[in-house]
Amino acid sequence: MLTRPVLVALAVLVTQLDGFRRILGTTQINARQFGWALLAAVALLFLWELGKLLARRSRGT
Repeated sequence: MLTRPVLVALAVLVTQLDGFRRILGTTQINARQFGWALLAAVALLFLWELGKLLARRSRGT
C-alpha cells in the first residue's frame, strides 16, 4: 500500500518542483488544474476496480 502515496507524492513533485519540471519538460499547474487531473485519475481507478468486481461476480468466484 506504500506505492499509491509514493505515486501521488511524485505526481505533486513533478508538477511543482522546478528541477523536475526542467528535467521532464513540464509546466507548473495550479491547484484547480491538479485537482481536475487527480479527479480523473481517481475516477478511472474506481471504474477499473468496479469492472474487476463485476468480472469476478459474473464468474462466480
